[in-house]
Amino acid sequence: MPPVLAVFVGGLAGTGLRLALDVLLPHPDHGFPWSTFIANLVGTFVLGWLAGGSGRGPRRRPG
Repeated sequence: MPPVLAVFVGGLAGTGLRLALDVLLPHPDHGFPWSTFIANLVGTFVLGWLAGGSGRGPRRRPG
């Protein structure tokens, strides 16, 4: 997958998740936006997982 397409797909998925969480966890105008916080937290872990695994080749046993 080309990098530009991967960024587009990731942004689309993140936006959809954020919208779904905002519908499920609405917050008052002056309240803390928990849905945005949760979406950002999940997105951070997903990006870390993808970046951590992207540079590794196949696992080999030593010896």
